[in-house]
Amino acid sequence: MRSLSLQIRLHFWGRHPPGKPVFTQTKIYEIVGKEVTAKFMEGYNGTIFAYGSTGSGKTYTMFGHDD
Repeated sequence: MRSLSLQIRLHFWGRHPPGKPVFTQTKIYEIVGKEVTAKFMEGYNGTIFAYGSTGSGKTYTMFGHDD
């Protein structure tokens, strides 16, 4: 069995006025999630880790609005 490794290190930082996000969910997905999801569907393990202070938008970025 061959061993493959995929490592992506990205850091998003932005200061913005309240209610005006620096990145949209779509943009975050295009930058990070699209490749990780594609590799996962090919059978590789994939992790997207959101880290930040309380109230900084981690859950919103990962899940969006409660519809």
